[in-house]
Amino acid sequence: MLLPITIILVLLSNVNFSNAFGLNEPSIEHPIILPRYPIKRRAAKSDYVAYAVAASNQMMTWYNSGTGLWDGAWWNSANVITTLADFQERFPAEIAHITSHVFPTTLEMAPKAFGFTGFINDYYDDELWWVLAWIKVFDVTGERKYLDKAAEIFEDSKNSFGTSSCKALWYVPT
Repeated sequence: MLLPITIILVLLSNVNFSNAFGLNEPSIEHPIILPRYPIKRRAAKSDYVAYAVAASNQMMTWYNSGTGLWDGAWWNSANVITTLADFQERFPAEIAHITSHVFPTTLEMAPKAFGFTGFINDYYDDELWWVLAWIKVFDVTGERKYLDKAAEIFEDSKNSFGTSSCKALWYVPT
């Protein structure tokens, strides 16, 4: 089940929203795959939004409210949270039916799924995916609890400064 979630995340993260919304001149070429049939019209803003909503709805079929995770995937679920927050930043009305439930549920339930203490585990890279997710959720919701959680997780990751293990943050003196 992890593979379908990864595929949806890759597709969502590769959508060039700036072209779709007129921030840059749109291109007739699709950034990922060209269709096998002639292009009859350019994709409209509503097309991209509809695709992102459909992908998000499909992704929710793997969400477990009891664990706050997608298909039991730990750090990958942090990436899903970030993707949902990115979409909410541009189109809150279209994704609010998902994020209004998922953000607080995941914040509360995910650490309990594996018995972690507040998203802290033995892998700093996992922790930092959660830091990025909660910072982005704070950015779009303005709710301080998400930023506080990100800061709490980051404090643990700072313990690795100056070490060279593959699980550590590298410190480069200036």
